[in-house]
Amino acid sequence: MMAPKRQDLTKGRSPRRDPRKKSGINPYIVLVVALVVVAIAATIVLSSGKKEPKAKVQTSEDGSSRPRRVTAKTSSDKSRKAQEREQRKREKRERRAQRSRRERGTRAPRVSTGRGTGQSVSRQLQMIVTGAQGQRLAVIDSRQYRAGDEVEGRRVTEVRPNEVVVEYRGKNYTVRVGQSVLQ
Repeated sequence: MMAPKRQDLTKGRSPRRDPRKKSGINPYIVLVVALVVVAIAATIVLSSGKKEPKAKVQTSEDGSSRPRRVTAKTSSDKSRKAQEREQRKREKRERRAQRSRRERGTRAPRVSTGRGTGQSVSRQLQMIVTGAQGQRLAVIDSRQYRAGDEVEGRRVTEVRPNEVVVEYRGKNYTVRVGQSVLQ
């Protein structure tokens, strides 16, 4: 008869292990990992409490430097800063508007040629306005002009109580209220 095959005999058995080889995870690695986890957990627990701001040294208005505790910003501080920011924006807009009002007469006015609209450009002197400081302004087509300003290449040389002296090509002529500056 034949002898049974060796493979058949080993069926269901686990292979033998070498007794010199250690199995499992090195205990030192486990210890290091455990210490790291404990350190991270302790850091999280200790840092979850609120920290108070540290005292800073600031110079006061009189120039002396004393340690002062700087408090955390509250919502009222934030709203106050927002209000101050809005106030600065308003002041900036107002300065810009005053500047544009002041310069309105000095810029070259926009002129409609009347093409396609059926309207002609008249540049009519509408009125003379006296300012708060006694300075006179000529209102020509709803724009204010002072002495020295230009209208359509013509220089306003003088603004009188009821007329304006205009210089054009070296010649002076007067324009009364209701008349056109373009002559």
